[in-house]
Amino acid sequence: MMEIAKYYLNETEEDIFPLGGSAPIMPFQHVTLPAGVYMMHGEVYDCTRPGLYRFKHETEAFFRNRIVAGSPANLHAIVSAFCWNQIHGTGHEVIGNLQPVSDAGRMFVWRMRCGYAGNYMAWLLPQFGFSVRQVGVSTLGPKNGYDDGHQVLEVFHGGKWVMFDLTNGRYWLDSNGVQMSAAEFIVAIAGGAPMPAHVKLDGKQRRWDHEAVLGGTLDMGLYGELCIGTDAQMGAWFRRIYQKVDA
Repeated sequence: MMEIAKYYLNETEEDIFPLGGSAPIMPFQHVTLPAGVYMMHGEVYDCTRPGLYRFKHETEAFFRNRIVAGSPANLHAIVSAFCWNQIHGTGHEVIGNLQPVSDAGRMFVWRMRCGYAGNYMAWLLPQFGFSVRQVGVSTLGPKNGYDDGHQVLEVFHGGKWVMFDLTNGRYWLDSNGVQMSAAEFIVAIAGGAPMPAHVKLDGKQRRWDHEAVLGGTLDMGLYGELCIGTDAQMGAWFRRIYQKVDA
């Protein structure tokens, strides 16, 4: 039987249960999965909702992570699925052929820093028809040499560019409930203005992997835990980093 059978979307995490009957065997080749009903180890599961699915059978020493985009493709569900299945690290940082990186997500959580996360999504999302660009933001204040900027993803959606902060798992809304671009968010928080409403793309605790050690000395996992681990610290970090769009 399945030890784990779960569905994830934004902050929602829920158990899913087998159906009766029969269905095609779930494909194993890629992390992306067409919406459908599939069989694993004699159990049938409904995987028709866009989002992330995770399965682990009691006899298998691996997880099955699958991203269902939906038809038409649901942008926010795809991005949410990625955010659930990624932590800040270096284990899957690749420039070049990203198919093996994508396929690694079938069984593992991706370990990527912000620029590589954006690079991967800039590779994945156009496969579902989305226009994408990576945007750099950075501080205008004193530099520390290791955490002075950030890479975010923008997607042309609903007639405008909208921003996703992938490694922090969220995006922001203006006063009309419209998703902001990076430039719009920077203007909105300038001068200590109240932080706009945000939508979380996952419900997991933010974690930076301890495998990432900058310059051979700075444990980025500890930095994440101790310096940006609370909501107040994260808010201060957003205000410090989101000060200008890089040319």
